[in-house]
Amino acid sequence: MTHNGSAMTHNGSAMTQEDSTMTQEDSTMTHYGSTMTHYGSTMTHYGSTMTHYGSTLTQEGSTMTLHSALLSSLNAIYVQTPVISRLLVI
Repeated sequence: MTHNGSAMTHNGSAMTQEDSTMTQEDSTMTHYGSTMTHYGSTMTHYGSTMTHYGSTLTQEGSTMTLHSALLSSLNAIYVQTPVISRLLVI
């Protein structure tokens, strides 16, 4: 009976160790899931920042195109204006 009791104690100890391992695995998986969620959130934020940056660059490009068009118009007006008028304006 003592041998049987000892075997039962050993068995119980092994079960406790297995439970502990399972709990640790669950905890690791929870931590991993939380890390992945944080990573996904960071990637979403990064994507949103990149979209905003792209939008800003597009806006800057539009502004530069507008400036270029205005300068071309002013240049065309200047070229078409007679020299005497230009001297009078200056």
